[in-house]
Amino acid sequence: MDAQYKRKKRADACEPYVRPTKARIRQAMFNVLRHSFGVDFAGACVLDGFAGTGALGFDAASLGARHITFVEKDRYVAGLIRDSAKRRGVPCYVFCCDFADFHAPRGFDVVFLDPPYCQGLVIPAMLNLRDAGAITNSVVCIECANRELMGIHLQLIELGVVKADGDASFVYKTYGHIGVAFYRLHE
Repeated sequence: MDAQYKRKKRADACEPYVRPTKARIRQAMFNVLRHSFGVDFAGACVLDGFAGTGALGFDAASLGARHITFVEKDRYVAGLIRDSAKRRGVPCYVFCCDFADFHAPRGFDVVFLDPPYCQGLVIPAMLNLRDAGAITNSVVCIECANRELMGIHLQLIELGVVKADGDASFVYKTYGHIGVAFYRLHE
């Protein structure tokens, strides 16, 4: 992944509390999105929430995404994302704010949420996006600790963010202690 930008340095070690998603997990996530959900990144609008290094958004850009929106609350890290995007020529917005304060400017085709694990940030983020109408026809990919994956899924059903209708709109994968949930959301 990120082959188009292979020689461009990513700010992976920008801060000790930034936990970039490992390359093999990112590759597996993109494979699920493309093969299980039929996501074509060419021309897609992508949100990389809790962006950290921006790796997921930059990988989407390398696959032809039209526009990336990064949300990162740390000012220094957001600046590194902005600098990386400028060097790579990636069209994007970088919002430096807490995700709870993020007001989605548009709907997204693909949403990546990779918040700090076990801090209860996924549900408020999903409610924020739902209430803004930003995920009505989206594929959402949530990375979290494996042990919190099913609890998050059940809460999203209970809150009506996702449906429990048994269709193929939910897939989850585990990679060691990391869990990744994939949802196709419809109006």
